Amino acid sequence: MVAGVRRDGGARPGQRLGVDRGQRFALFSAVRERLAQAAEPDGLLLVLDDIQWADEPSLLLLAHLLRQLRGVRMLILATCREPAPSGDRSGELIRMLQADASTERAALTGLPPVAVAALLASAGQAASPEQAQTVHVETGGNPFLVRELARMRAEQPGAAPGTVPGTVLDVTSYRIAQLSPASRDVLRAAAVAGIGFLGRGGRADARGGGARAARSGRRRPGGGLPGRR
Repeated sequence: MVAGVRRDGGARPGQRLGVDRGQRFALFSAVRERLAQAAEPDGLLLVLDDIQWADEPSLLLLAHLLRQLRGVRMLILATCREPAPSGDRSGELIRMLQADASTERAALTGLPPVAVAALLASAGQAASPEQAQTVHVETGGNPFLVRELARMRAEQPGAAPGTVPGTVLDVTSYRIAQLSPASRDVLRAAAVAGIGFLGRGGRADARGGGARAARSGRRRPGGGLPGRR
């Protein structure tokens, strides 16, 4: 579709969308027209995952589509972790999208214990209600953590209790590396303080535990795995 849009007079390959407003508007209009055409006659679902990683031109395009595709048989489903703090341009654009009158926001929470048990069973790790409850406490019901824990237990039956899957450590380390130095300092303090450390919103304890677990390969006090929230 992008190649076709460029042939119709949009931005040239390699050119940043923010350089020329006229070309950016032409490209956005062409994308809007293509999507409106694709939505007829049966409708269209457009799924965008992890838009917190999107660059500014992509978020501007999404904002344009929200405004200009009203009345079109099209649903845009976008997933996003918490946007960047105030002052970050991408974070501000995401908050603007969330505040749009045509946007419905749904906050996702962890799976309940019964769903954790079903997910474990689908991964070949049948669990009693008590075992499922333990995994639920360790993971917060996060499907990724549940699956990785089940995979690790299948591959390493003799793993010591509280061992964190390597994939979880990798993801946690990567996410921590994206934070500012000041935020990492807070995580180090929280890692030392343990689960009694509560920051604004009561979330610093989980992230601090993730910082310690990423360094030591152990779960945080209280049984949680890093990255559970």
